[in-house]
Amino acid sequence: MDICGDLSNTLYEWFIVNSAGIETSVRAPSLDPTFVVSPSTNTTYRVRRTFSTFDNGLNNINPNVNIYEKGGITTNNINMQDEVRVVVTDQLNNSAANFNSDNLGSCGNRFVFTASSNPAGSIHTWEIIRNGVIATSIENPFTFNFPLSGNFKVRHTISVGGCATTRTIDIKILTNPPNSTFEVANSGCNTFSLQPNFVGGNNITHSWIINDNGVITTFNTPNVPSIQFASSPSRTITVTHRIRRNNNGCFSELIKSIELIELDPTFEANFTSNCNEYNFIPSQDGIGFEHHWDFGDGTTSNLAQPTHQFASNLSNPPTVTHTITYNGCSEMETNELDINLLDPLFTYASSGICNRYNFTPNDIIDIHQHHWDFGDGTASEEASPSHPFPLLNQDVTYSVNHFIHELYNCNASVTLSVFVPAIPDPSFTYTENETNCFINDFVSTETREEVVFNFGGVETPIDVEHTWLVDNVQVSTVPNPSLTFTPGSHKVTHIVKIADCERMESQIIFAGVDANFDWENVVMENCIMLSVHFKL
Repeated sequence: MDICGDLSNTLYEWFIVNSAGIETSVRAPSLDPTFVVSPSTNTTYRVRRTFSTFDNGLNNINPNVNIYEKGGITTNNINMQDEVRVVVTDQLNNSAANFNSDNLGSCGNRFVFTASSNPAGSIHTWEIIRNGVIATSIENPFTFNFPLSGNFKVRHTISVGGCATTRTIDIKILTNPPNSTFEVANSGCNTFSLQPNFVGGNNITHSWIINDNGVITTFNTPNVPSIQFASSPSRTITVTHRIRRNNNGCFSELIKSIELIELDPTFEANFTSNCNEYNFIPSQDGIGFEHHWDFGDGTTSNLAQPTHQFASNLSNPPTVTHTITYNGCSEMETNELDINLLDPLFTYASSGICNRYNFTPNDIIDIHQHHWDFGDGTASEEASPSHPFPLLNQDVTYSVNHFIHELYNCNASVTLSVFVPAIPDPSFTYTENETNCFINDFVSTETREEVVFNFGGVETPIDVEHTWLVDNVQVSTVPNPSLTFTPGSHKVTHIVKIADCERMESQIIFAGVDANFDWENVVMENCIMLSVHFKL
């Protein structure tokens, strides 16, 4: 039995007696009516009732009293006009359900509701209504986050000792800003622009919060045309974009990350076992990285891990340059690659023997095989051969080819021109001097004054040397001498030398006498015979 409520149209008569003994009689429509009392203080009331039960013929059938409950105390078989003692603990009038609503301000849809009164033993029930109840709570105060926009009702019911009263208010939630979406565009080395997909009008404001390793930078502009970050160290930049409508404290936000990578252009070059072929592996790679390789031999690649084969006859070790690019930033590393350079070039020089040349290759280390083709129909497999060219009476330039093969399957060859001059010609002629028969004028068949050799790429002129001997005694070194003889026969030797190539020719001449006679002693003066001694 609740002792509060509206008393009318009842078949039962209830008597409420206050502590002063004043009795009030009311009628209630059922065995469990609700009474409304308005005590100024906590008051003890006595409640009794009288009733009659009638059938359809208005006959009194059962005047007994059923079970009454209050505060957990059960009283059975109360006779008519027996008293039931109850306690009304507080006053519940029409204003008891009043409450306050406060916008918490973090966003325009977050409110806290607080009951204006809170009697001892009271129970609060809160209901959020929009096309039906969407949320309930018995907390006081009660905090609720409304959906982003719309009209809502908030109903507060307070009950004490079975009595209850209710109040309902309207709440209008303003339209919140659109969802934040934006683009991050790379516009240079670690330089980015931030552009929202929705800008809006005057009632829309934007803010950007950029966290760079704990350093906060803010912008209160619709977009950020350009912002540049330091290149190192590698780190993650967080960009928070907030968009507000009417500055009502409610915003939507989106957080994106920008990965900044400190570039490492170093690389490894791994030999593949093929001739001067290498795999290049960068120290850094991944999505968004670009690579450019300059192999130093006129070739390039944009692959991340290229394979490249160098020519084996490069004159110098190649310098490989790797450029790595990310987010518009580039770093470069240059290394000289220690490849197996094959140098098939060679030098040659005279051996000290006529037309024999010594050949010396520039590269001997790790060379597995040499092959020489001298261009005169002969060849050699020696590393440093000494080769005699044919002795010819004419100049000849031979194409000498040197082929080498090294341990790592590399081959190289070169062909050089080797000049071999004609051998010296020591032959000569002579005539008697017109004024003195004891003087003979000699003319060498060898007319060259010098021969130009090319040893090691340097042209070297070598003079043609003449030596004249009369009876094994040197008498002249000019090409065409006039020699004076004593009467008789003499051996004249002509030696011609070009570098290390020397040849000679000897002739017997007769001075002042006929060669058909064997004179022992002839005295001549101005080629006039003064006395002649015949040899018997």
